[in-house]
Amino acid sequence: MLQTIDFKSNNDSKLALVLLHGYGANAEDLAPLVPILKQENDCWGYVPQAPISLPALAGFNGRAWFDLDMAMLEKRNATPDANLFDEAHIKRLQSCVDKHLVPFLENIAKDGTRICLGGFSQGSMLALDLLLRHRPSYLQTLVLFSGAWPYINQPKIAEGDTCPVFVSHGINDAVLPVKHSRKMVDELRKLDFQVRSNEFSGGHEIPPHIVDQAITFTSSTFFHS
Repeated sequence: MLQTIDFKSNNDSKLALVLLHGYGANAEDLAPLVPILKQENDCWGYVPQAPISLPALAGFNGRAWFDLDMAMLEKRNATPDANLFDEAHIKRLQSCVDKHLVPFLENIAKDGTRICLGGFSQGSMLALDLLLRHRPSYLQTLVLFSGAWPYINQPKIAEGDTCPVFVSHGINDAVLPVKHSRKMVDELRKLDFQVRSNEFSGGHEIPPHIVDQAITFTSSTFFHS
């Protein structure tokens, strides 16, 4: 089971906010967002730690959900029409979702708890893959910061209800160019998901005004829906 930073509910709420950190970060990176996003609303909060330790970042406790070939990604990012991942990376992504994320969230939701799932960068791609391939009934809202459409071909989409999706991305992001996020928004809208897209002048980050927009979004689609 994944290690987590937990935030307890005051009154055994049936709502939970789960945030997935990005590549090279750890659970402490997104933990401060939990009390900010939930505001005065009562809910559980969980920020899991990715299972893979990155030796090169050991001094910073860097973690990853799945390994990346950074040289390959840099080459693909520099090619205008290239997909983000190759088939090997897609398999790693989906294996991580099936092995780690699905059982983790099912355990949270086993008593009927509904989940708002958010992620940054690599974490957002896990959240997206879980939504599309599993369509869990407990997933009520998705919040994706600096994410991407990771597929070469459209994955086999599970049947189920759609949910509202919040997307943000910096137009000057040099780590994960905004073209990947734009493709994600286009593909989700083709699948009839209601997507609120928020591009901003910035890089690979979550600036304060985007946090404010995410608060407004989760308030209307999750806490007071």
